[in-house]
Amino acid sequence: MPKVHLSEMLPVIEEMLSVDGKVSFIPEGISMLPIIVGGRDSVTIKKPAGRLQKYDACLYRRENGGFVLHRVIKVMPHSYVMSGDNQYGKEKGISDEQIIGVLVSVNKNGKEISCQSTAYKFYVWVHCNPFSKFLKKNWARVRNRLSKIKNKFIGDKNED
Repeated sequence: MPKVHLSEMLPVIEEMLSVDGKVSFIPEGISMLPIIVGGRDSVTIKKPAGRLQKYDACLYRRENGGFVLHRVIKVMPHSYVMSGDNQYGKEKGISDEQIIGVLVSVNKNGKEISCQSTAYKFYVWVHCNPFSKFLKKNWARVRNRLSKIKNKFIGDKNED
């Protein structure tokens, strides 16, 4: 199947959003792993009904013209702070005018996962909280420290 850049499809996407209310496509990239595998999973977006909420995932257009599907990590009075689930960097100053659509579902291996489902909400709660991101980023150091604490109080089995 030939690949088409999103910028070429934007007029079609915007028309489908205004007529049908939703549009589905297969995104590229790794920024939303593990929930969205680029080039494999498809996503469905709809026009946002109003301002986005914290943890909504949305498709937006950057100032440089690039398209990004990221998650809202902070709602500001006139903008948003965004980040991919698989990223630690934050993108600030995203305006409502840049938002094309908000994620409503992900299709993984033929199974549709609604963003309103308990499973999806649990994923967001586990994966997107600051403590979880800290643990993922620093897991080797955390594991090493916990091991030292355990050995200090319980003893090292290898010392016998």
